[in-house]
Formats: sequence, C-alpha cells, structure tokens
Amino acid sequence: MENLISFIVDQIGRPLSSIERRTCVRWVECGTDPELIQFAVNDNLFRGDYFNLKYVQETLDKWKDQGVQSIRDAKNHSLNNHVNNLSYMASEIADENYNDKIADRIITRNEAADLQGTRDYIIELFRQRRYDSVVGMIRNTYHKDILDYLPQEIVDYYREHKNTND
Repeated sequence: MENLISFIVDQIGRPLSSIERRTCVRWVECGTDPELIQFAVNDNLFRGDYFNLKYVQETLDKWKDQGVQSIRDAKNHSLNNHVNNLSYMASEIADENYNDKIADRIITRNEAADLQGTRDYIIELFRQRRYDSVVGMIRNTYHKDILDYLPQEIVDYYREHKNTND
C-alpha cells in the first residue's frame, strides 16, 4: 500500500489528499493489479495540475469494461488510442490546410504509430508461420520495448528461439 502511494506521490509531485488515499486503499482491497494502477497513473500524467485519481479510476474502469486484464493489454490499448488520436488530429490539420499529404507525414513520423505498425506486422508474420521473420523483426527493431506489446505466445516463441540461426 505504501509503495503504491509513494509511487503516485513521486509521479505527481504532491502529497495525496485523504480522499485519494482512500481510493488507493480501495484499489488494494479490491485486488487491482498494482502494475495496472501505475500504468494508469502514468497514462493520466498529461493532465498536469488537473491530475486527480478520479481520472485514474475512470481509466481503470474503462479498461475493465473493454476486457483489459494485464499490463500488456493496457499498453496495447493505450498505444492504439494514442495512434487513433494522432490520426484524428493529423486529419484535422490536413483538412485545415487542404493537403492530405500532411496527415500522412505526421503519422509516418510518429514513433507510436511506427510501434503499432511494427507490432501488427510481427503478429501477422507469426500468424503466417513465418517464424524466422518474426525473430528477425523483433531482434532488429529499434523499439526496445516491443515485447511488452506482443501477445505472450509470440514473446515465448521469441525467447525460446532468439539464439537460433546465429
């Protein structure tokens, strides 16, 4: 419990209110995964001075409603939302400037969109049983955290076969 509170205080840079402390107690009592809580806190840090644990609770509730059960699920959900928001904003900018090529340039230069594309391509290679290509893509991608976004089955396969064909 105190580790969770310390983590949140370190992230937001202020002490928690008594209501926020009770929220943390409720999460612990309900058995909410501490990793999910920490990721939800980080996912809401963009709010700056408006940060409140109610937003973290809303994120956790939304994830639960959408079947997010693990940190891997949460990371993929967050990545997909980020890229969807980026696509929407890029389209808005392109419409305002009457130039569809602007949207493509924004998206192709975004690391999250690239990570999503890399993840999806590796998953497709795995479905096609192109296992050597899967291992090569994971080994050679500059996304060092790619394993955090791939299904566990692919991560297990990679760990078992990453040293073959060397």
